Amino acid sequence: MAPTLVFRDINPPDGQIKTDAGSNNLGKLVLSLGGSGGPKIITSVLQTILNNLFLGVPLYESVSAPRIHNQLLYHGAAGTNIEQDTLPQGPMLHLSERTRIALEKRGHRVIGTDFLGTVQAVVVDLETDSLTAVADIRKQGMPAGY
Repeated sequence: MAPTLVFRDINPPDGQIKTDAGSNNLGKLVLSLGGSGGPKIITSVLQTILNNLFLGVPLYESVSAPRIHNQLLYHGAAGTNIEQDTLPQGPMLHLSERTRIALEKRGHRVIGTDFLGTVQAVVVDLETDSLTAVADIRKQGMPAGY
């Protein structure tokens, strides 16, 4: 039987924080994560889940990866937002040129954006039962609250 992941909301989204927990088909918790960023929460959380659980990207890289966000209207214009920002601590976040060109070839109007949501996440290693937690580098790698 193929592995199944089940996600559930821990608390309803209020435009500020959304928290999800994912468990495998044996009922074991494998990932818990939440985000901030209003309408960008869903895309930032989803991209982290896809990178980590489905593509096998380590949690830190999954949380830190540049993001893509599509919204019907963003500041009054239709377009596809791609992350493009230099963080206060130095690193530059930007989508690869290859991906940007591929989006444009498919008819997307690409808009460079400096903030596409943040994610805090904890993943469970089911073999060792150990936890790995990551705070988004967009918030200087530490939670903004507790």
